[in-house]
Amino acid sequence: MGLVHLLSPVQFGKHDKRYNRLAWRTNVDDGSGVSVICESCANEDSGNICVHARANYRNSRGDPLGGEPPAFWKFSRDILPPGWRVVQRIYPDAPDRCHYEIEGAENNELDSFFFTHMFENYFVCRNGDYAPMTEDDKDDILRQRAERERLRELKRQQQSSGNVP
Repeated sequence: MGLVHLLSPVQFGKHDKRYNRLAWRTNVDDGSGVSVICESCANEDSGNICVHARANYRNSRGDPLGGEPPAFWKFSRDILPPGWRVVQRIYPDAPDRCHYEIEGAENNELDSFFFTHMFENYFVCRNGDYAPMTEDDKDDILRQRAERERLRELKRQQQSSGNVP
């Protein structure tokens, strides 16, 4: 099974231009695993992973979770270590039948695994499909990260001054 893990600009390193370990973490608050999308299911439902990601994975502001354009890491289920499971998870607030989670791994195991395997398979959506991530794409991701940080700081300043719209 081909799997896709959406990547956020917030988790992209300013200096080394790679995703940090937070991109692969499980959610300790709710016990969920690492979120992935079954690529063949997304292709069947939406035509391709890019259309599927934009339609089904958005944050509270309505922006694609993987940024715009969406960025992701693509890999095969076959590379997962023994004991790790890929389990379908459909949530009421995000009813995507193509959503799965990688379970059975601790965060320290995830760190080691993903940093060993993921560097060559970054992709970014463009022109209705996807292509390998380029240095220009990485620069765009850094600009997205900087803009998000600027907006977060502005909001923080507004809240501290009592000028929240």
